[in-house]
Amino acid sequence: MSEIFKQYPKYIQDFIYKNRWNELNEIQKQAYYVLTRTDKDLIVASGTASGKTEAVFFPILTLLDKQPSNSVDVLYISPLKALINDQFSRLNGLLEDQNIKVTSWHGDISQSKKEKLINDPHGILQITPESLEAMFINNPGVIHRLFSDLKFIVVDEIHSFLDGDRGLQVQCLIERIKRASHSKPRIIGLSATISDPKTVEEYVNPDPNGIVTINQNKGRRLSLRVESYRISLDEEKRNKQLKPYYDFLYDFTLDKNAIIFTNSRNDSEEVIHELKQLAKKNNTPNIYHVHHGSISKELRLEAEKALKSAYESSVTAATVTLELGIDLGDLDFTVQIGSPFTCSSFVQRLGRSGRRTNNPAMLFINKFLPFEENVGSFPENELPWDLLLTIAILELYLKEKWIEPFRIKSKPFSLMVHQTLSTLANKVSLRPRDLAKEILTLPSFKNISQEEYKILLRHLLNKGYIEKIDDGTLALGLKAEAMVNNYNFYSVFKTKDTYKVVSAKKTIGELETQPQVDQVFLLAGSAWKVVSVDEERKTVYVIPFKGKRFTNFSGEGSDIDPRILEKVRQVLLSDETYAYLSDEAKALLEETRDKLVPRMALKYPLLESEDGTLYLFPWTGTKILRTLRFLFGTAFKDSLKIFDCYIKNFSLVIKSELDIDAFIEELERLHCFFQTILKEKGIKVEGAPKLEKFDYLVPDELLNEAYIEDRLDIEGALEVINQVVTTNEFDS
Repeated sequence: MSEIFKQYPKYIQDFIYKNRWNELNEIQKQAYYVLTRTDKDLIVASGTASGKTEAVFFPILTLLDKQPSNSVDVLYISPLKALINDQFSRLNGLLEDQNIKVTSWHGDISQSKKEKLINDPHGILQITPESLEAMFINNPGVIHRLFSDLKFIVVDEIHSFLDGDRGLQVQCLIERIKRASHSKPRIIGLSATISDPKTVEEYVNPDPNGIVTINQNKGRRLSLRVESYRISLDEEKRNKQLKPYYDFLYDFTLDKNAIIFTNSRNDSEEVIHELKQLAKKNNTPNIYHVHHGSISKELRLEAEKALKSAYESSVTAATVTLELGIDLGDLDFTVQIGSPFTCSSFVQRLGRSGRRTNNPAMLFINKFLPFEENVGSFPENELPWDLLLTIAILELYLKEKWIEPFRIKSKPFSLMVHQTLSTLANKVSLRPRDLAKEILTLPSFKNISQEEYKILLRHLLNKGYIEKIDDGTLALGLKAEAMVNNYNFYSVFKTKDTYKVVSAKKTIGELETQPQVDQVFLLAGSAWKVVSVDEERKTVYVIPFKGKRFTNFSGEGSDIDPRILEKVRQVLLSDETYAYLSDEAKALLEETRDKLVPRMALKYPLLESEDGTLYLFPWTGTKILRTLRFLFGTAFKDSLKIFDCYIKNFSLVIKSELDIDAFIEELERLHCFFQTILKEKGIKVEGAPKLEKFDYLVPDELLNEAYIEDRLDIEGALEVINQVVTTNEFDS
């Protein structure tokens, strides 16, 4: 063992001997040196099951053994309650033997356990951002008591926070803890999927000299396989073609422990229902489960327990709910139906298998329309997108270790509303100047000006969510008081009104829309018939059903990075074959290159169909496409005589009174003008969509500004327009 081992307290040494570790791995060594020999914050980016938890907690416990805190020692922030319940399973014996208290704090934990920690604050506190927010609002007096000598804050799965308001909420909460407790904890972030450490470092600590990243995502032997199935639109053909598709999935997962990842809850329900039917037909055990946000907690826990079992096989279809690092045991492999939306998602899903053997295995299976049914004027719209996106994502990760960079919001006004109301609930009242200082100095709002905040406060005053009292201070208005006293306020992500689904007094899950009596739908992988609906209690009573059914969930998706579409284009232009493709998938790729590529807009980004419709194929990401649609639907609409403009797959369909030559000529003139107004920041949005939870409390002018900053990519769109108006040709 290394010199580091000798520095550990004896109980950690005994733990290592007991688990028969021959040596510490590289991240455990590096983390020890950073945490014990510097005062810097730390990011540990390393693959699933690589020992990140031990890497940071062994040195933390070593330091605390020499100098324990006079309050909670470590605050552990997790994105999921399930991850909290699971995270310290490996260390439980170690911690219990040393009387190091680990306290979980979320909605499922009894008040008596929370009171014990308040009365005797020490050890490790595990909490979600929402419960931490609730603590500030409901128990403001305990913050200093709990955290006055806080030494460390560990943010697990830190990548899962960074792209949305929830991550900025965590950033705000950490700063508010420091202020309220007067402590100076070191921040540690853990993740398996970080490709741009600089963004994560800036999120944790803006001082580049105050943070270190350990990035040890070393290459592992991966087992990958991509299968493709031709599925017709014709109902009779479709039913015949779906049989071998589901038969293959059934045979492939039989007697295995596996997760089938899907991109929608509908797909999860459909695939498990079909596998259950095949198991019944073949007289094999029903080992199938569904795991997504609309399944009841009890059924989700059943699925997790079954996956963890070392003695029985289990197959669970899931969406993002099983992506994060709950230890589900030694899964044989994971399956992806369709393509993942991002490289990050692929890496997370791949890492759910091979945790013990360090040999992750993943099957991709996709359906595509036969060529005789998808030949159109512009074949880009008829490409086998799932196959091509899968290849692009695999190639980017396998050959370049590329993962999407994080894009942290610049103008999070919805979160600013939330933190303003939360702060007033915590402080009772504040002078306007003090409130502005409190909010504008939070790191999440560094790009929001004092004038913008004044506009927001005036709006909240006018709406009655804030009121000015006689002494000139600001306090919560009646509307806001009712809001912050509801548990739904603590989260910054939107939740929908749902209908609870009950069968024989057992809760199955929930639906987003109210079904009608006698309607049949899939939930938890089974078909149910509605027998009655209690509208007042929002409860749907059902019985099991055999026969035709439908799914009842809205679609789910994600922005796709430009690099992925660029890689798709390269795959189409290449003659490379890929070892992980099945024979059918190879044949599909070859057929696509032979039949479609010669007729595609791989050279010229703008083409005109026989009916005069213009098709723009920029081979770029969702954000730039959204920006192009915005420009052509607003600023350029009249000049270009556009009467309709929409996105189809990854192209922009433009209907204009101008033919292609006149369109490009006018676009060239506008392009020069556009460069000028861009320089002057003259881009205007009207009626920006209300996408975030508290956007309805943000004045339109700020909402429109945020839409430009965070939802559009003006420079990327300008580059595409430049290609169109200069040579109408892509760079070779």
